[in-house]
Amino acid sequence: MSSPTGVDDVPRGPFKTVLNFRDVGETTNILHGSPILRPGVLFRSAQPSTGSEEDLAALTDTYKIRSVLDLRTQSELDVATRARSHPDTTADFSSVNAATTATTTTSINIPHTTTHYASLTGRAFQMALFRRLSWRSMGRLIYNMATGNRLAGIAIIGSEAMAPRGLLGLGIDTLTTSTAEVKSIFVLLAQDETYPILVHCTHGKDRTGTVVILILLLCGVEVDAIRADYMATERELAPDLDNRLKEIRALALSDEFVGCPPGFVDGLVAWLGDKHGGIEGYLQSIGVDRETREKVKKHIMQL
Repeated sequence: MSSPTGVDDVPRGPFKTVLNFRDVGETTNILHGSPILRPGVLFRSAQPSTGSEEDLAALTDTYKIRSVLDLRTQSELDVATRARSHPDTTADFSSVNAATTATTTTSINIPHTTTHYASLTGRAFQMALFRRLSWRSMGRLIYNMATGNRLAGIAIIGSEAMAPRGLLGLGIDTLTTSTAEVKSIFVLLAQDETYPILVHCTHGKDRTGTVVILILLLCGVEVDAIRADYMATERELAPDLDNRLKEIRALALSDEFVGCPPGFVDGLVAWLGDKHGGIEGYLQSIGVDRETREKVKKHIMQL
């Protein structure tokens, strides 16, 4: 790696309207210094719903993407739909108050692809956040939501349930509570017809980052390479920094939440090791059996 973190070695995204896009296999091989993964199989990005027709067409014409895995909540999907219909409308940042979706539908954004949904911050994750609130705060939350003051309600969740956990704590909470969703993702990744696949959430940072971290660990990628791929997201999302700061501040979170600290990857790796003996043990504990894990490796690794 030419830089201490390796971030400089990560290829810059090719699109102006689909941010944070990259070929995970190609990037990993560069960072790893050897062809450990298959290029052209697994891609990651921020939400493609704001992409131009030209960029969206390139996803299938150039990169041959067949499937899309959308990790957003239902309310985020609703906000994105309204934004496409009314571009001047301001989002209500209601992603922490949404139901989990688990359906499959034809994508309306990317031609000739099938979109699969797995909300990593769905109902189970949200209930874990609510349980962190005091009775008084829960009462304030209910009052604000009932009276239509959603932003004030969401700020209560952000300041009292999310901020104390930090990015790493929320990542661990995701892996602890959203086990059904994580299992469904690996079942999808074990299927032949899934590939090539694009994985995304809203910004392609935390939820997408967590899923990619799990996949790369399963495939035996060195932590240094995984860390560099994760940290490259901060650079790739720089054009949208002002909007992301607005979202974070609306949740009463500090500006640190827009970053991609190296400790996030190291912390998840340490937690997986301490709690489950590593990635294989974690996946086994949530119902992803050895056969499924080996199928995922077969599709993504250079075997």
